[in-house]
Amino acid sequence: MSSNGAGLARHPDGFVVFVSGAWVGDFLKISLVEKKKNFATGKILEVLKPSAERVDPRCPHFGYELGQCGGCAWQIGSYASQLAEKDLTVKHSLNKLQSAQSAKISKAQPSPKEWGYRNRARLQTDGSRLGYLTPQTHQLAPIEDCIVLKDQLREKLLVLKDRLRREPFDLAELSADDKSLLDRKTGFSFFDLDEDLEIEWAFPGQVMKFRQANDEQNQFMKNWVLERCALSSSKGSTAIELFSGEGNFTEVLVRAGFQDILALEGAPTAVDALNSKNLKGVDSKTENLFLENFVARHSEMISKAELLLLDPPRDGWKLKDQFLAKAKNLKKIIYVSCHMATFLRDAQDFERAGFRLVELQPVDQFPQTPHLEVLAVLEKN
Repeated sequence: MSSNGAGLARHPDGFVVFVSGAWVGDFLKISLVEKKKNFATGKILEVLKPSAERVDPRCPHFGYELGQCGGCAWQIGSYASQLAEKDLTVKHSLNKLQSAQSAKISKAQPSPKEWGYRNRARLQTDGSRLGYLTPQTHQLAPIEDCIVLKDQLREKLLVLKDRLRREPFDLAELSADDKSLLDRKTGFSFFDLDEDLEIEWAFPGQVMKFRQANDEQNQFMKNWVLERCALSSSKGSTAIELFSGEGNFTEVLVRAGFQDILALEGAPTAVDALNSKNLKGVDSKTENLFLENFVARHSEMISKAELLLLDPPRDGWKLKDQFLAKAKNLKKIIYVSCHMATFLRDAQDFERAGFRLVELQPVDQFPQTPHLEVLAVLEKN
C-alpha cells in the first residue's frame, strides 16, 4: 500500500502502477488509465480474487468516482491489516536511517476507536451542500453523514446541513465580501466542525484552533512524551519547544519537571491561549520558525537547552543547522511528526549533526486512512 492510500503493483515492464480501491493481497483485473515516465495509474475492472483482509466499506459515500468521497481510503482493509501496513511503512522508511538499526522500534499503537474518533473536521461547501472532495480532484462529494466523526460532531453536521438547505448562500457574494472565506485550492468555502464550536454561530471560512483530532491517541502521546521527558529533567534543567501551539505538550514539559521552558509558536492566537494557562516556568513567544532570525533572538536560551521538543507541520522543519550551531548543550530531541517522509529527512539531518535515533513509536491517529503519527527520541552521540 502507498502513502497516498492506493495499492501498488509492478507492471511486467518494470514500472509501478497505483490502483485506487485495491488492498494488499488482492488479485485484480485492471486497465491503465494514465502512463507517466516511471509509473502509471490503474482502474479496477474486476476483483478476481479478493484479499483475505479485504472488507466491505462501511461508509455509503466511499468511492473514487466524481461525487464520491475517498477520504477514508483504507476502510476496505481489516483494521489489523491497516496497522500491519503502517508498520511496514515505518520499517521501509527507516532502512535509510543508519542509527535506526540499533533503535527500539515499536509496533503502531492501535486507536481504541476505529470509527467515531475524530473531534474535528473541515467540510467544503458550495453554499447549499456540505462534503469533502473526490480524491485527486476539486469536485465536491456531498455527504449526509460522516461515521469517523464523534457523535457530537455528527449531530452538528446534521444541524448545519439543515441550515444550508433552508438558508443557502452565494459563493460569489461571499468572495466579494472577503476572499479569505474561500479555500484557495478548491474555490469552495468551508466549515470547520469542532467539539468547542457553537453550531448556531458557525459561519463559512471560520478557522477553528488546531487540536489533535483523536483524543484517546493524543493522551497516549502525551503520556509517552512525559515518560521520555522525565528521564531528561533535573533541577534547573532547560527545554525548548518549537511549534508549541496552545500547549498540548508544553504542559507535559512542566509535569516532567523542567524549570525553564521556552515555547515558540507562529500563531499569535495559540500563544495567547498558552500564556493564559500561566504554566510555571514557561516563556511563550510568537515566532516564525521558518525564518532563521529567530535563532539569534533566542540564542541564550538555545545555548542552555538540554532538551528540544519538536512538533512541526507536515513539511517538517528545515532550520536545524542554524539551531544546532547554537544548541551546544542539547542532549535529547523528542520529535512528534505527522508525516513519515519529512520525519525521515529531518532525522537524517540530525544524524549528520551527531544525534542518533534511540526509540520510535508509531501512533495510529487516523484509522481507515494511510496517515500515521510517529514519536521519536534522538540522543547526542
